[in-house]
Amino acid sequence: MAVLSFLDFFSTTLQRVSITIAANVCRSVPSDCYSLVQDAVPLLSQLFLHSDAKVAEKACKSMYYIVESFQHSSAVLEKVCVDSLIPNTLKLIRTHPAIVDNTTRQQALKIIRVLFSKSSRVAMDAFKQHSFLDVASI
Repeated sequence: MAVLSFLDFFSTTLQRVSITIAANVCRSVPSDCYSLVQDAVPLLSQLFLHSDAKVAEKACKSMYYIVESFQHSSAVLEKVCVDSLIPNTLKLIRTHPAIVDNTTRQQALKIIRVLFSKSSRVAMDAFKQHSFLDVASI
């Protein structure tokens, strides 16, 4: 996952390969091994806004896998929910014209749904930060 830290220095092709590898790693994270992906969470969240659609889609898919893996632990979901995750997810969903496909937008919505439904703290923090206004406009 350290390769995500240096993604900006790679060509677009290598960026896509790197994020694909990260997505594959996130797919098989055991539910008791959050530490394996912890450092990648803020980086993946930032990649939701990447100018290349394929990179943004794979970043969303990676985060979707992480959220799905840890959906039964509200404590871990609260750690996953870094400062920019919800705003960046909402931006990914709301971007017009859409830079990502409908499957990716659905995964982004599922990320929000799982975070809000499995952790009341995440939901309340989002409402306090007025992110709920953005959710209502989807």
